[in-house]
Amino acid sequence: MPPRKTVEHIKAEVLDEELLNILKIAQITAGGLVPSRQPSSDGITIYSRHTQHLVDGLLERLPVEKLPRALWVARLQNQIGL
Repeated sequence: MPPRKTVEHIKAEVLDEELLNILKIAQITAGGLVPSRQPSSDGITIYSRHTQHLVDGLLERLPVEKLPRALWVARLQNQIGL
């Protein structure tokens, strides 16, 4: 099994600009900047250990109509604890 990456880069093409800006502000506010990485306009770099928490939070807080249809089931599974 290959070692797990320390950081993940979420590209701007998978997030809308408003959500990307919210994530960047939250990352700065929480002190979660990755020290060895320069902030970029094409996405956000976060620690791998934060990605699942981020995904769970986004699935729960985003309005269903903002989520792609494929994520509706993931949201429901997350809500009922599967």
